[in-house]
Amino acid sequence: MNDPVQKSALSNGLRVVTVELPHLHTGMIAAYVRAGSRHEDPARNGVSHFLEHLFFRGSEGYPDGRTMNALVEDCGGSLNGVTTRDHGYYFSPVHPERLETPIAVLGDMLARPLFKEIELEREVILEEILDEVDEKGRDIDMDNLAKPGSQDRRHARDGQRPHRGAPARSARQGLRSAQSGPGRRRPVAP
Repeated sequence: MNDPVQKSALSNGLRVVTVELPHLHTGMIAAYVRAGSRHEDPARNGVSHFLEHLFFRGSEGYPDGRTMNALVEDCGGSLNGVTTRDHGYYFSPVHPERLETPIAVLGDMLARPLFKEIELEREVILEEILDEVDEKGRDIDMDNLAKPGSQDRRHARDGQRPHRGAPARSARQGLRSAQSGPGRRRPVAP
């Protein structure tokens, strides 16, 4: 039996993994990026998630985000992105015979983003952050609270309710300070 997993590298160092599963009727393209909160200092906390949002606003080859998404949807796909603690990934399911356009769109949005509509995305992410904390700034996100070893779990034994607003406050501050001024191609914190 042949191994369905093939690994290679492009001349620019990008690692490529393909898995051939001919019995499936759909394909999946994905790009993983080593960028997440683990790789951020306190002044830039939240910038990986911020960049994730900005990638979908358009690229040099596809300047309109809606058009960019429509092109992939016409091939049976839907562009998505996720930022985790360790990495970000950008992906789309797609018809296996229509990979060319989604790969071109995904590659261009990651390699040549326009970084536009920064203020709009900053507000979207600030709203997302607020969805994860209560009025006192305590973390109420079930994914965060369920993590083994979280402070909430340790303090729950002695009946205390810890204040866990610091990560959310740090991300809000990092996003508020992110700038894109004249001559800057990327939003960065000062």
